[in-house]
Amino acid sequence: MALTAAQTMRKLEAKPADLIIVDLRLKNRDGECDSREGLALIRRIRDTGCTAPVLVLSGWPADLDGQPEEEMVSRVMLKPVKPAALVQAIREMIA
Repeated sequence: MALTAAQTMRKLEAKPADLIIVDLRLKNRDGECDSREGLALIRRIRDTGCTAPVLVLSGWPADLDGQPEEEMVSRVMLKPVKPAALVQAIREMIA
């Protein structure tokens, strides 16, 4: 588990992941939630060569629509996500 984009990248450098679950709106330098931060994280993950599935959980999935990063994610789920639906999505993605 990581709470920031920087922590996420450090963890991925230390150990490859089988699945990555991210929110789209992460805090920027001003402490405001900003979808550009999530988009940048998705690009950084893929730039490392990581091919693990990326599941985006977001209350604002339209922030991803039409962006290049949309092609870099495996699935987008609208928050709030029911636990059973999340577990099912994870099973499908790592099968």
